[in-house]
Amino acid sequence: MDPRGRKKARTQALGQASAILEKAPNSAEMYSPDSSIAEEGFHVFDLDKNGSITKKELMSTLKTLGIQDIREEDLQRIISENDKDDNGTIEIHEFISMVAQAGISEIFLQQLVYEEIAEAFHAFDKNKDGNLSEDELILVLQSLGMNPTERLVKEMMEEADIDHDGFINHIEFQRIMRALK
Repeated sequence: MDPRGRKKARTQALGQASAILEKAPNSAEMYSPDSSIAEEGFHVFDLDKNGSITKKELMSTLKTLGIQDIREEDLQRIISENDKDDNGTIEIHEFISMVAQAGISEIFLQQLVYEEIAEAFHAFDKNKDGNLSEDELILVLQSLGMNPTERLVKEMMEEADIDHDGFINHIEFQRIMRALK
């Protein structure tokens, strides 16, 4: 691709990023440092769940959001401008500050979290029937580092199974995951 073509592609990518942010209406009440929505958004970007966002994780998440042509320099600038402790990554307090400064709305972050939970639901729905059985719920809990007892699983199923069909659908799964955070 010639230099003008690359520049055009970068401009389009930045336009896509702006369009995504514009779709999320800004909230007058931006996040307080203890905002659970901002924290959930952070965990969407923190792919390896080690408590920090690397340049690679930032790129991967932005690509997942449809922003494909991202320059290395742009990623480095985002990290540099928001990495207050100069360790090369963005920690949760830096992310919350970045979100507030950028004016990213709560709705946008909630959508990110919803999509991540939906992906997890589909990954654990082994037979692809749109529901999680008790056995599939056990796998979910084990993947979260828990060692669930039969009693705990039954209690969770009873509490989350709103339609009382004996299974957990994707909406009920969203409730469980948000309760576990």
